[in-house]
Amino acid sequence: PKIAVNGDIWNFGLNASGHIVLYHLNASGQVKNVGLINAQYHGGMLHDFLMTEKHLLLILPSLKTSVSSDKNKQGYFSRIEFDQNQPMRVLVIDKTNLTMKKQYELPAGFAFHYGNAWEESDGTIRFDASLYPNVDVLHNLSNIMQGNTDNAHTDAKTVFFTLKPNGTSTRNVLDMGSEFPRVCDHMTGLKNKFLYQLSSSHESLWSDTVSSLNIDTGKRDSFYFGKDYLVEEHITVCPERKEGTGYLIGTALHVPSKRTCLNVFKADDLASGPIVRAWLSHHLPLGFHGNFKSA
Repeated sequence: PKIAVNGDIWNFGLNASGHIVLYHLNASGQVKNVGLINAQYHGGMLHDFLMTEKHLLLILPSLKTSVSSDKNKQGYFSRIEFDQNQPMRVLVIDKTNLTMKKQYELPAGFAFHYGNAWEESDGTIRFDASLYPNVDVLHNLSNIMQGNTDNAHTDAKTVFFTLKPNGTSTRNVLDMGSEFPRVCDHMTGLKNKFLYQLSSSHESLWSDTVSSLNIDTGKRDSFYFGKDYLVEEHITVCPERKEGTGYLIGTALHVPSKRTCLNVFKADDLASGPIVRAWLSHHLPLGFHGNFKSA
């Protein structure tokens, strides 16, 4: 879900028919509106979305679901294929009535996660993605879940997209790995300065580095956990509601001891490492998602 500054909750669901249902709830979870979009999307995987002050963005990756009768293909992920001739589509949804306002076509690609989106006064929309060149990472995840770890983790790249009011688009690809991108909660749908994300060193199985990127200056601050850790999503805790302050918290699996630790970083000094680390007596499954809620 995406939570707006006023506490409203937005989310979506995908049906095999190609329809996407949209949910708008208030901060207490009561339904305010529900909409249905005939996206004609049959890629089988749609994991994340974005919102601005006025719109929701549904980014449909270049995927299709195989109808092959190959009995060697087992599992849901194995039936999802990448189509390099199929553009990524961006559906721009009006938040007031949950109807589609505009559609863009982007170069072929695949993403699990997006960091943030915002709108400029002339209607230009900007957003970032952790973009993969194909869907190999999805199939590698299936292997990892079955204990087959021959294939190294495939790194996504940080990509910034610009959607112009005239229907054209541009993108800027950064030469840095990116997964689980996050921004300070109070900046959701607004222009953010900092983007927090994970990355992995060469040939690593999973993410092993947490970092922040100053979008305005390009400065990067990062901490490498080491080869013994599989690092999970890290999220922001920003009590002062001021970007660059507060903390980053997240879990990591320590492989030798088979235990998960919770790490707390100062948001403005990741390179110095965790200021505190709490150990669990057990491990959490990889792919664990979370949000922080103040008491």
